[in-house]
This record gives sequence, C-alpha cells and structure tokens, in this order.
Amino acid sequence: MNVKTFNVTKKMLKGADEDFISRYAGKYVIKEWNFGEKQDILEMCSVQDFDVETGDIKVNIKSSLYNILQLKTCLREAPSPVTEEFIRELPNRIGAKLLSLVQEVNKEEDEDSEEGKD
Repeated sequence: MNVKTFNVTKKMLKGADEDFISRYAGKYVIKEWNFGEKQDILEMCSVQDFDVETGDIKVNIKSSLYNILQLKTCLREAPSPVTEEFIRELPNRIGAKLLSLVQEVNKEEDEDSEEGKD
C-alpha cells in the first residue's frame, strides 16, 4: 500500500495566528485508500439523472465533495483530528498539495501494466 508524508511548517502558515498554526502545522500521512472506501465515496458523490426521452441514465460526480471525502479518507495522520471541517479550513495551497499527494498515492496503474499478467 502506498504511503506519502508531507510536513506543513509554521513558515508555510505565515501570518496565521498561533491557534491556527497549532491546528494545521505538522506531519500529514497519506495512505492509499482501499476498494471499498473508493466505492463508498463514489456512491456518496454521485448524482444520477434519468433522461425520460432517451431512457439513458447519466451519472455526474460532485467533484468538490469527492475531493474533500477522498482527502478525509486518505489522511491517516494530521496535526488535528481529520474532519470535513478541518479539510475545508485548510489553506488552499496546502489543501491543493495534500490533494495532489492523495491522487498520486491512489493513481491507478495503466491497463498496459505487466503487473498481474500470467
């Protein structure tokens, strides 16, 4: 299972008050999610629309909710308890960096990968 670590320093939170710094500065550990976690989040973030004229079902993903829940699920260690509120209040550049690492850890192998072939 893939794991990444990212440290948020006080310097990265320059200008923030001490309470904010104590809440967000520190070590973040990001772990690859499992199949069930991914499926649960996809279901929570999916909106299905039925087109009565064509009979098609369209599935749309609420990407902002998906990103927040993915980050919440994959953050296994943080300076404070990982809640949806904690993630929503992250400074944007730190949240974006953490999300980038989460996506890297959870990157799916290409179909051409030799892994798993006989």
